[in-house]
Amino acid sequence: MVLQTKATITGDEKGIRMRIYIPTSIAMDSAFPFKKGEKVMIKIDKAKKRLLIEKLVEG
Repeated sequence: MVLQTKATITGDEKGIRMRIYIPTSIAMDSAFPFKKGEKVMIKIDKAKKRLLIEKLVEG
């Protein structure tokens, strides 16, 4: 079980769009909560200086 690993942030040439590469070791882990194509909510926690990604609950 892999619960953490290093990842890479990439983007376009202007730095306007950013992408986070999720390594296979995380994406294939049984604890990984997302599937390809799912919509997510991305939040910035300023106090703890972290990025949160959660499943988007539509309704």
